[in-house]
Amino acid sequence: MSFSKSLLSSSALAGIVFATSLVPLALFGAKPLTVQVGQRPVFSGQLRDLSTPYLGLAVSASVGAGLVALAISGWRQSQRQVSQVERQLAELDQQVQEKSALIEDLAFSEAKLKALGLEVFLQSESGEGTPLTAAALLQSVEAASAQSPRQSEVLAVVQ
Repeated sequence: MSFSKSLLSSSALAGIVFATSLVPLALFGAKPLTVQVGQRPVFSGQLRDLSTPYLGLAVSASVGAGLVALAISGWRQSQRQVSQVERQLAELDQQVQEKSALIEDLAFSEAKLKALGLEVFLQSESGEGTPLTAAALLQSVEAASAQSPRQSEVLAVVQ
């Protein structure tokens, strides 16, 4: 809901509150009214004579109702935007996790390790299921470091 629609609906609410608050004044305005405090009369006249303070109260109540309606409308709109952004953030987070898993799979794939001369990290056919010991790994790395400078740099990082 746009700001103009929110403003229109809150203005309509304020108008309804104001019109409703004027109904008693219109119905009972010509009736006589006497206000007494104890035995002393404070005011004597028609209800319409007190219309100025009553209208001030009616205006402030209607403006207050309109502002509350506008604030609630803005809050609801911002909540919708927040939930939409959170939903997009969750989707992006899921996509990042999927891409990260793909990158990790590619980085440590069998073909990539063989291309870099890091067969040491692949388990052999005969020793499948048994982890490499540190000594066996070190021997394999030393043997591979004699192959090429690029591979030895990569292997040095591994050590």
